[in-house]
Amino acid sequence: MTQKSNHLNTKITGIALGLLLAGCQSMSVFQKKEDAHTPCITAIDISLDSDANQNSAVAIDLLIVYSDELMKTLMKMKSKDYFESHMQVKRDYPDMVDIWHWELTPGQVVRDYPIQQRSDEPVGAVLFADYLAKGDHRIRLAQQAHAHVRMKKFDFCVLEQGCSADPRHQAFASRDAPEDPSAGAMAGNLSKGKDALKQGMSTAKQLKGEVSQLQKMLK
Repeated sequence: MTQKSNHLNTKITGIALGLLLAGCQSMSVFQKKEDAHTPCITAIDISLDSDANQNSAVAIDLLIVYSDELMKTLMKMKSKDYFESHMQVKRDYPDMVDIWHWELTPGQVVRDYPIQQRSDEPVGAVLFADYLAKGDHRIRLAQQAHAHVRMKKFDFCVLEQGCSADPRHQAFASRDAPEDPSAGAMAGNLSKGKDALKQGMSTAKQLKGEVSQLQKMLK
């Protein structure tokens, strides 16, 4: 074998080893662009704000999915519907999905939780969180080895995919919050108090005018 052939073989071996070590964190030169979403998550962090889920415990499921059809079905489900049937999902599709489950409370933190994937390549990963507020509360993970998830008051987000303030969360709060009769009573009483104050000031002004007129007559 020539020196040139040895050099070429060494170079090819180095490239192959590099791709193997990089694993799913980088796309292979032979991987199609549309397959770039393939998850390769190996660890997850989950942090809950002090008022997460409106100061309530929250159930969280991470699903590694190995079926395109199952993924399509899951991506049409809201978290409420998923959590009503998640045990059945595992029973019906034991070879098509792996599920990790947590039940956490506000202020709690999970760090570097290991996610062990099968040797066969998954088609996607999705997170569901069982929130009290209305909404989908579902996020499909992008291609990332370590996901950092933040549980907020009315929804959750993945830091690597964007965690900016969302005004819709406030909309959820105002729309979903039950009416508080005492708040209405306070507002009504405040309004009545303002009207009474205006009327009192008007009466006092009128009395002052009458007293002034009486004083002139007595002079």
